[in-house]
Amino acid sequence: MEVGEHGLSVFLSKLFNGTLWAQHDKNGKIIKDTVLKFDLRGEMGVVAELGGQALPVIANECIVRSFFFIRRFALELKNCHVCNLSDLCHIDWSSVKPAGNPMIARMLTVATGVFTMVDVGDALVSQKYWVSINYVGIGRFAVAIGEDVSWGLKARKVKDIKAMYENIRKNTFRQEDQRIYERIGSGMRSEKLGLTLEQTEILYNLEYHVTLNDIQTTKIPICGESVRGLKLQWLDEWQ
Repeated sequence: MEVGEHGLSVFLSKLFNGTLWAQHDKNGKIIKDTVLKFDLRGEMGVVAELGGQALPVIANECIVRSFFFIRRFALELKNCHVCNLSDLCHIDWSSVKPAGNPMIARMLTVATGVFTMVDVGDALVSQKYWVSINYVGIGRFAVAIGEDVSWGLKARKVKDIKAMYENIRKNTFRQEDQRIYERIGSGMRSEKLGLTLEQTEILYNLEYHVTLNDIQTTKIPICGESVRGLKLQWLDEWQ
């Protein structure tokens, strides 16, 4: 295998001993101060440290998801009255699996948030600061917040869409409304709303005697007779 004009072994050898990008003088000798060695020990140390930091983060996530699964699975067994293996087909596995729902996203946000707070608090107390902080945990906490916010926005959008359709339904005249109005109108004919002749006579007699009683009981110290006379005149005109 060739890399440019050099074989792979020569290329790697020069890369790690620092002579690959070194500058040469006019005699073709390598200038010592320009030697730049490629050393992976620092990068490998960073990878190893991040791997060690990832272990508690993974353990924390596994614990949260396991508790979620066990609890939801137990609730489904109770609600579906599962008595044997064949009844497991009645379980709603979409609500049991510890992924793809807003509840597990919120639980992970809380769990990773508490984990990060404890980790940062320990770093402050021990005064190790940047060395002691679990950067993988901080990254997982940021991802959890993003997922939680995403679920919140989705739920809000669904509510807005539902409210919009309900508003459209309320303000739209439908065939069902037409049938309702027809049924109401069928029971509101003029002959059903009016009074019979006997009922009208009774109503007028009641009004007459109520007015007459008011005239007889009118007692005004000043101009009482004139007021009663005026009321009698109104009553005569009404008759």
